[in-house]
Amino acid sequence: MSRRAFNTSADSLFTALKRGDEKTAQRLIADGAPFLQENADGDTAWHIAARAGLHGALRLMAQMDAGALNSTAAQGSAMSEAAAQGDIKTIAVLLDIGASPDTPDANGKTPMMRALEQQEYRALEYLARMGAKIAAADAEHKNILHLAAEMNDTAALRILLSAGGALHVQTRMESAAKMTPLMAAARAGAEEAARILLHAGANPNIPDAQNMTPLHAAAERNDAGMIYTLVCEGHADIDRSANAGYSALHTAVIHKSAEAMRALCDLGADAHLKDDEKRTPLNIAGWGGFLAGVKYLMEDVAAETDNDDALQSRTQAFYDALFYDHAAVADYMLESGKVDMNRPTRAGEYPLQAALQNGQSDMAEKIIAAGADVNVKNKQGMSPLLLCALRNLVVPASLLLQKGANPNLAPLSEPPLHAAIAGDFPFMVTLLLNHGANPMQADSMGRVAIDLARQKGRGQNMVGDIARAQERFTNMKNGSAPKPATPDA
Repeated sequence: MSRRAFNTSADSLFTALKRGDEKTAQRLIADGAPFLQENADGDTAWHIAARAGLHGALRLMAQMDAGALNSTAAQGSAMSEAAAQGDIKTIAVLLDIGASPDTPDANGKTPMMRALEQQEYRALEYLARMGAKIAAADAEHKNILHLAAEMNDTAALRILLSAGGALHVQTRMESAAKMTPLMAAARAGAEEAARILLHAGANPNIPDAQNMTPLHAAAERNDAGMIYTLVCEGHADIDRSANAGYSALHTAVIHKSAEAMRALCDLGADAHLKDDEKRTPLNIAGWGGFLAGVKYLMEDVAAETDNDDALQSRTQAFYDALFYDHAAVADYMLESGKVDMNRPTRAGEYPLQAALQNGQSDMAEKIIAAGADVNVKNKQGMSPLLLCALRNLVVPASLLLQKGANPNLAPLSEPPLHAAIAGDFPFMVTLLLNHGANPMQADSMGRVAIDLARQKGRGQNMVGDIARAQERFTNMKNGSAPKPATPDA
């Protein structure tokens, strides 16, 4: 047969099938019409016959080439076409002549998945009863339970579970995600689907690849209803940790999921649980600037708790709010009166240093008014005044000096005056000298202030100020003026 005759024969077969002229179609098939050739729409005669329910044509093609029964086009096999149409009679014929109920389309969708997409529940049930594989996965590694769950298709789930699907409710995807059907429901906010899966025995504590459970997914989505379902009906472990040690409550706070946070606390989540970095949910709320979370966790959850862990958690949250410039959170925590201003963080830092690092003079003044020690040294031995001198923070330094900071406190290798000289900060040098900085105090290399200034090539104004201060100090030492405070080395 010539190529032209071949194409003409195929076109005639397509035309006969589309008209429903089965007699003509069968004659053309018997005469050798190419029933595996695709038309412009990507259909073969198999697909058109299945879509039209032409059972005689289907049987004849199977007799002539049984191996072609499961041939696929872009939209799948003839079985997929029948399933998408909900045509149980055609499905039965195809099964009878040897077609597979599981041949996928180009996207890995099985005939059952096509029936699910079209909500053809009778076809879905028939295929499941006839042995179609519920565990078969599509190109995204989701089986039909995953798909029905994320669609919140409760009718489909009931059909599948009653037809053997309950054996697969714990199945994790073979992809990197490793989701169970219940996790798929939680991520999609499909609460009714989750309830059905739980009642069928789904384990709510099976984690995904990030060690997150459905409860974490619900917390991330701020889905309080899902949280109540998972805990109350599925008995989910409310404090189970994911990667980084995050509980569901940590996750809710990270994502600023207020309703989820309240639901978890209402159900008994441990608000003092620490992640792998020793952070409580309150710490994370302060770090992230989650004001509603900070208020709720301080007022409603741990309002009466003043043990060491709770006090430490508040300090860390306050410090982080200051450090990351979350002013509303910092103001609230300061005004609550529940934060110890002289308690260090886990890293040995203090709230006053955090405020100064950000140049928050007003907040620094409030922290001092709340009882902060203006001479407190952090883990590295740095005082608030030395920090200001190193960074040329003149306004906060002036405040500290007014509040009694010792200008001669040398917690590191250099006093504040030497730090200001080394940084070439003339206003800071003048400020420190005017508030009693000792120009004769030596650094760890034995240099007094004027020696360092000359060594660094500082300007005449700075050198002159230091020289005059040195002269005043010498006069005081000789008894012509009161002695300055003894330097604290």
